[in-house]
Amino acid sequence: MIIIIIIAVERITNSSFTDTQWLQASLPIKDGGLGVRRVSSLALPVFLASAAGTALLQTEILADCNVSEDPYWKNGL
Repeated sequence: MIIIIIIAVERITNSSFTDTQWLQASLPIKDGGLGVRRVSSLALPVFLASAAGTALLQTEILADCNVSEDPYWKNGL
């Protein structure tokens, strides 16, 4: 997945990046980078946002099921 992001940024900027240049590009803008985030750093927040955004739908779908409440869900909110 990271290779796809590197290729996309290289195409947008019309240049190729060395490993050192990619590390700098992944820095926040305030630190002189391009602000390109690594996929691994976004995976957990994106998953939690997706789960929170579909919570009502999940409740409706699972209404007739005997499912106990997830203790981690309330701790994460």
